[in-house]
Amino acid sequence: MRNIVQIGPVVRDLALHVSTGDYIRSSAAIVTAEQIDRLVEEMQRQIDRQFEDATVKAKKISNMEQDKAMTKATSQALAMAAKDIISGNRRKTHGPAERTFTAIAALWSAYLEHPVSEIEVAQMMELLKIARTRYGDPGHADHYIDAAGYACLAGELAGVDLPTIA
Repeated sequence: MRNIVQIGPVVRDLALHVSTGDYIRSSAAIVTAEQIDRLVEEMQRQIDRQFEDATVKAKKISNMEQDKAMTKATSQALAMAAKDIISGNRRKTHGPAERTFTAIAALWSAYLEHPVSEIEVAQMMELLKIARTRYGDPGHADHYIDAAGYACLAGELAGVDLPTIA
């Protein structure tokens, strides 16, 4: 029998994706290592599918754009790209951000033996993208688009109110 990880009351309404696609909810969850392994495997399959889809799309775009000069991105264009990503294909692929970030927060909390919230997951993903701009290709638009998307999702998870603009 494998080790059992106790996730206390810090992580409430834990949602774990199991191989059938169903979700288990519990207020004081006991998560077996096997359940975590299945969740990680499913997430890896989703990432692999997304990577394959992105690779095919990138090749198509590359072929179409070979004769066109690349234009510099504006802040509005980057924001629109982030909006399209978080409300479009990625939402279809990964499901609602709250459910996905709840599962990631539970895994990270168990692994780190320290509570991690859904908002902190989004913020740490932003930091990952910031690190990639610093230590990777700073001209790669995906870093900025994804960072903006994670910032928007963190705001949504935090329930922020938008200011009224007159």
